[in-house]
Amino acid sequence: MPRLTNPFAISGENVLLAYLISEMLPSTVDLIGLGGWYSRLAEPNLPCAIARSGGLAVVILATTTILNRSGFRLRL
Repeated sequence: MPRLTNPFAISGENVLLAYLISEMLPSTVDLIGLGGWYSRLAEPNLPCAIARSGGLAVVILATTTILNRSGFRLRL
């Protein structure tokens, strides 16, 4: 598997974790005091909003990959 798609494959093994991280992220950003800054990132124009969404997707992907590699699993 190519190195570029490897994080997607690892994150795809535990999609529920990625979903829960994405749902927890807004509260976490507000909790650490970055809510206003995060909201202002998307205000100037559409490309800024798209870049913010892409950056957030990379953060969620990286977090899920790190947790999966460390052995963290969610099971129903």
